[in-house]
Amino acid sequence: MIYRALFLCAVLLPLQAGQLILPGKALERDRPVVVTYRFARQGTGKGELSVNWTDALGRVVEDRQQPFVLTDETDVRFPLDLRRAVSMANTLTVHAAFDGVDKKGAPDRRDERESAAFTAKPREHGWRDYQII
Repeated sequence: MIYRALFLCAVLLPLQAGQLILPGKALERDRPVVVTYRFARQGTGKGELSVNWTDALGRVVEDRQQPFVLTDETDVRFPLDLRRAVSMANTLTVHAAFDGVDKKGAPDRRDERESAAFTAKPREHGWRDYQII
């Protein structure tokens, strides 16, 4: 019986987490891109994304909060201006706090955190070795 419970937890718990979706692993740094945070299930209510972008040396490139409203939706989209990138290796961490109701009217509260690594490609005519800022 306990093995069955452990198996169900191992299988079902990962399905409850959100997903951070970037348009690719290696991104051009000449324009903003749209990033999507996708909840595991639809929701109706309000929330806030805390977006934290750091580079390979631990420098904070961007740290902001973005409120959002969902109406039977799973996706929250937000822009990320890659023109601000200095190093090639970067990490994006999103903390999603959501407070809403499900289809039966019961409270639906979620508190999730996801991270994704990405590469900001150097510009063709840009620096070859390093950049001093």
